[in-house]
Amino acid sequence: MILNDEQLDASKFHLKDLNSWIAELESKEKHSSNQLRKMQLNGFYGFAMEIKEEIEEYESLCNGKLELPQIIDLSNLPTLLIQTRIARGWSQKKLANRSSTTLGAIQRYEENCYLGASISKKLEIANLLKIDTSGCFLNLPASESESADIYKLQKLDEVDLREFPVTEANKRGWIPNTTESDSTVAFKNWMSGTNRQYPNSALHRKGKSMRLPPHVPSILTWQARILHLANSEIENSHIPRYRGDERWLKELVAKTIEPDGPAKVKDLLLEQGIIFVVERHLPKTYLDGAALLSHDGLPIVALTLRYNRLDYFWFTLFHELAHVYLHLFTRHHFNFFDRKILNKKNEKDSSKLSERDELENEADRFALKKLIAPEEWEHCISRRTATVQDVKSDAKRLNIHPSIIAGRIRKERNDFKILGSLLGQGSLHQHFDGYRT
Repeated sequence: MILNDEQLDASKFHLKDLNSWIAELESKEKHSSNQLRKMQLNGFYGFAMEIKEEIEEYESLCNGKLELPQIIDLSNLPTLLIQTRIARGWSQKKLANRSSTTLGAIQRYEENCYLGASISKKLEIANLLKIDTSGCFLNLPASESESADIYKLQKLDEVDLREFPVTEANKRGWIPNTTESDSTVAFKNWMSGTNRQYPNSALHRKGKSMRLPPHVPSILTWQARILHLANSEIENSHIPRYRGDERWLKELVAKTIEPDGPAKVKDLLLEQGIIFVVERHLPKTYLDGAALLSHDGLPIVALTLRYNRLDYFWFTLFHELAHVYLHLFTRHHFNFFDRKILNKKNEKDSSKLSERDELENEADRFALKKLIAPEEWEHCISRRTATVQDVKSDAKRLNIHPSIIAGRIRKERNDFKILGSLLGQGSLHQHFDGYRT
């Protein structure tokens, strides 16, 4: 898709050259039956047609002759943002200035059709361009039905806030400078401030057998807290551009054996352009963690540290990183909130693996693979013996913390009575000064 006049000129120049090549080939091969030449010509024809259509689309938008869709949903909104900007005669620079976003960010968003932009950012730009997004959250498939409730927060002043954990948020000190009389108003301002009036939608993991549904207002309140913490980090730190390079994860795995490994996670992720924050979960959210985007498209990994165990920490961390690397920048309107409904012993996910969302399965596979390479796992003696001595021996050979191997064996065997002494129980929370127990 052509995004500006400079690209239009470049496309016209390229099309002119391409037509010259086609004409030359046609004149030389007019009487030839060479199959390769015919294939080359067909390829050139198709390429030239694509460029011509892009030029026509851009010029039609500029001239107000291209009819834009009347029905707007989350799937066509990104393309519509670009088309509407062009149709209104706005340059990318003008849009950047109006939206308080850098020109580079707008260019990056449009080059990737707004992949990597949060839903709040897309809706903010839609509002600037006077695009009616009221239908975006209607008639969603069942897997996205919660987005309709989330959308109501755009009209937060009209929402009955009795469903939101206002008292708990105040109790935890999340909302500054409040008194009992103005706590509701302060909560509204706090929520709309972090979400810029357009909260991100979330994909909640829930199997068919789960007894307890997620409480959306509580999840949104927790998300607001995460975004506030992330915004503070953005304001006070130099954060490099996220590049999607997974190779550094080997360095992160090596940190698992260090006594202060969990405390080093924040700085390691920050070096990769990923913001790391911790905030304990709110009642009725059952959250272990989340992967989401800041308002300006920076990846955030957030953990609740519900359980004070090292095996739980490292696997959850890598699971959330999987969402960052595999999903956040390939889907237009989902963040990822991971929740487990546990049994009385707080050990086992009650949802069957076959019933869980495929994205969660992908994240699990990613985490397992990055923590221990499949070929290395095959050679682990402790997989078969499940003894403390063999777990320690395999961990030393793999240069990884024994809790990770012990936790994986317990999960694979569905036996949570074994290897409990190796899980790092009680060894996690001490690394996080700001963690409130």
